[in-house]
Amino acid sequence: MRVWSILPVLLIVTTPAFTSDWSTILADRLEESVEYREATLERRGAEVRAGVRTRPVAPYLEIGTGQTGILIEDGELQPVQLRSTLALRHILGATVELGVPFLLTESEEITGPVSVRISRPLFSEDGADASGARAALLRARNRERSVYLDVKLGLVREILDARYSMQLLQANRANLHVLERVYELAVDPQDRREVSRRILRMERGILQAEYRLQDLDDRIRGEGESLYSEVMALSELWLEEISPEMLLPAASPTLLAQEYELVAAQFRADRSFLPWVPNPLFRAGVEYDPWEESFQWSLSVQFDMTVLDRGERQLEYIRRREQVEIERLRLHRLADTLEQQVAELRHRLRILEYDRRLKVLDIEDEEGNVREVRALYEAGFETEENLIVAETDLSVEELELIQIEHNVMLGHLELLRYVGEQQ
Repeated sequence: MRVWSILPVLLIVTTPAFTSDWSTILADRLEESVEYREATLERRGAEVRAGVRTRPVAPYLEIGTGQTGILIEDGELQPVQLRSTLALRHILGATVELGVPFLLTESEEITGPVSVRISRPLFSEDGADASGARAALLRARNRERSVYLDVKLGLVREILDARYSMQLLQANRANLHVLERVYELAVDPQDRREVSRRILRMERGILQAEYRLQDLDDRIRGEGESLYSEVMALSELWLEEISPEMLLPAASPTLLAQEYELVAAQFRADRSFLPWVPNPLFRAGVEYDPWEESFQWSLSVQFDMTVLDRGERQLEYIRRREQVEIERLRLHRLADTLEQQVAELRHRLRILEYDRRLKVLDIEDEEGNVREVRALYEAGFETEENLIVAETDLSVEELELIQIEHNVMLGHLELLRYVGEQQ
């Protein structure tokens, strides 16, 4: 079972309770994504090519009118010759063709022979082509999934950023209004300078929040709270439904694709003698005309052989032998790269977790400071200005914690990129 191939379904349809604005916006984003459309088309093409190469029998049925076509001469319809051919390909490296050409005459009689032809090269390389087609299919599916996650996680990031920007905008506007009053009441020049610095920071934060919100989708701005609730609930389900075994780098589709490339290279290396010897194409056929009661058979051998060249055969021989080691080195390098990427992502998550814990401690300190300043203010030993500044500092720390928690969630969702084939 390909677990990663059902990942888009897991990420969209996890529960009927979450199918409103989120699903609509995501579907629209995918519909408008050129990269996703191209990746989907590429995946479909790879599925067709892999189906042809990997199925035991790839049937093709063709019907045509031949070279003469449907011909009218001097106002009269000439006899129409139809050609129908059923070709069965990749049968142990051979192709079997069943032909039924027949002629429609003015007397409406049907004539024509039935033929069966078999052709096969002595040394078939269908095995290498099939492995290459499987590798291409895995890469195409992985690219489609990667682009899908780009769109999806980009939308999640926008919703989280919208939530943070709205909270930042509201908090900064409220704090700015209070700090402006504190600035007017402050007497000490040093206090006024410190409050002025805080006012500038608030104004800067307001400009940043407004700029972020300005570029967001109108639906995200209008339904920010409901979308945020959906994303937070869905993100937990996405991660809970993905088992740890599905996050193994060794099961990555890109790594599996490279393993197929190695198999194909080994297959060709085992036939590295082909540049030096002919590869005959054998054809055998029988033809029977039931109307004429005639029977014919044929057998042919066709081959080309280069007697003298300028080193092309030697180069092809070396390439076939060397390509195995090249693909093996690529496989090892890719495995190391995937392990390193996952390790780096987990390292960043650990760092973010420390940032979160440190920020929680900072907030606890600020809360303690606010309680202390408020107690002194109520006892008449502290000014209102200092109490307001302390409360403002607490709100800033709380907003920074929200941003860190959003980054932690996005980091965990990035692990979905490394979901692989189930072993």
